[in-house]
Amino acid sequence: MEITDNHFHLDPNGQKEEAVKDFLKSGGTRLVLVHKPYSPWKKLEQFKKQVEITLDLSKRVRKF
Repeated sequence: MEITDNHFHLDPNGQKEEAVKDFLKSGGTRLVLVHKPYSPWKKLEQFKKQVEITLDLSKRVRKF
């Protein structure tokens, strides 16, 4: 049986890889990573930097 989390956040100040490991240990099989702002931003470049952090986190957890 496939168990999907269709709204999964990875926070750079949170559990990061451990959150994904816990999800898999609980029987999860796939997840959909959703970006969330980590802090308020006013300029587009600030937002892009936050998205880059999310993308970097996603690369780190793909190995699981």
